[in-house]
Amino acid sequence: MKWIAFAAALSLVACAQAEPPAEGVETPQEPATEDVGAAPAPPVLQPMVFDEFSTVVEPGLGCGFSAADQTLFIATAEPRDDVRAKGVVKLDGRLIPVTRTEAGGYNALAEGGSFRGDAVLMIELVRAPGEGTPSGTETRAWDASLTVTKDGGGVAELSGTWDCGA
Repeated sequence: MKWIAFAAALSLVACAQAEPPAEGVETPQEPATEDVGAAPAPPVLQPMVFDEFSTVVEPGLGCGFSAADQTLFIATAEPRDDVRAKGVVKLDGRLIPVTRTEAGGYNALAEGGSFRGDAVLMIELVRAPGEGTPSGTETRAWDASLTVTKDGGGVAELSGTWDCGA
């Protein structure tokens, strides 16, 4: 007897699913198995701590980009116009070294600029104009934006602070 009731319930459910929906009622669409026109997911920078980035960048004059009190990008450079700043970001759980695309030493680094790493990662840092505000002993801070582009992997845009100093 239980089986007859169960079979009857199943047939009612099957019939209910086969009937067209009432007018004005939307039916859920099946998820597409292939999203042909979707944009690639943007790269997500991960926060770093001193013990991580200090193994990649040289100590000295440098700058760091932070958002929501998390350090996302660090770079240093000697105060010589013929050197390019070297920095690091953390992406997909690994540290990726980056180099400023133009020379200019620390003074150019403090202005921001473009950095490239891993042949597929591009970083563009734009800071607010002016002298910035004191943010600590021998450091200054500016509002800044950081754009991260990963070939084949989309673009991420972040707002934060660019701190520079000793």
